[in-house]
Amino acid sequence: MPFLNDEHRMPAASIVDALRSYDITAWSLPLLFDIDLTVSEKPTGAKTSPFTSEPRTAAALASAKVGYLIPWGTGAAAATIEALKAGLTVRATGGAFTHAGRSYGIGTVLIRNAENPAGLPTTLDAIAAPHGLDVVPLDSAWVDEGLSLGSNTVRMLRLPRVLLAWDAPAQSLSAGWARFTLERRYGQPVTAIRIATLARQDLSRFDVIVLPAGSYATALGDPVLTRIREWIRTGDTLVTLGEAPRWAVSDRVNAPSASEVPCATLCSSGRARRGPLRSVSPRARSRSALKDKT
Repeated sequence: MPFLNDEHRMPAASIVDALRSYDITAWSLPLLFDIDLTVSEKPTGAKTSPFTSEPRTAAALASAKVGYLIPWGTGAAAATIEALKAGLTVRATGGAFTHAGRSYGIGTVLIRNAENPAGLPTTLDAIAAPHGLDVVPLDSAWVDEGLSLGSNTVRMLRLPRVLLAWDAPAQSLSAGWARFTLERRYGQPVTAIRIATLARQDLSRFDVIVLPAGSYATALGDPVLTRIREWIRTGDTLVTLGEAPRWAVSDRVNAPSASEVPCATLCSSGRARRGPLRSVSPRARSRSALKDKT
């Protein structure tokens, strides 16, 4: 391994090369994707086969009398945002249910024929195919058990309006990967605003505020904290990353919990099940924040 041998020799030789580049496309992949790696000193004997991924050719889905279901997941989140951008009417279920013998979890996407233009199967398949999604045609809205698909907790979604705070004291890497994940992985538009200007912002323009990892104890004064607390109490969502949750739950900040938000607000908008404060550890780096349409 010439590269590693060179690295071992550099300290002894006092070699300093500011232009030296480091390859992160191979040996640093576990760090790049934040996954655990177990190193084996000898062959494991496991049977392996090459992995190939071929995109599915877009073709019209089978026709459905009622609409289509998409089980929730990372790909479903990205496809939902794309569908909303395309002008489709999209709903999400507020509870689990079983339909035609198959179980579906909370957040399952429901796209109804009656709420969307003609040609829905072709449009939806073109959106779902790149994500490898399992789109289930729905010929009956009758469920075996669980949440009724006609329930008022099957909420219409709208594209979230996301504010991403950046600049000191937010860590640049945390802000960078948060924006990359939202904009590039999920296709979610983001408005990046300097933390020093938060006091001048109209928070009602946003449904979600993302605070990257950082120490906000002195950066956000009491007037800003008061506005953020009131904004949360209207049913909007604060997402804190890295070590920022410690600040958010401190006595000084006292961010409202779901139980503190008036039921009249939460119950009418369907937001109670999410909770107003979200914290994300460094190992949980992607969240969907699709909002109920009110």
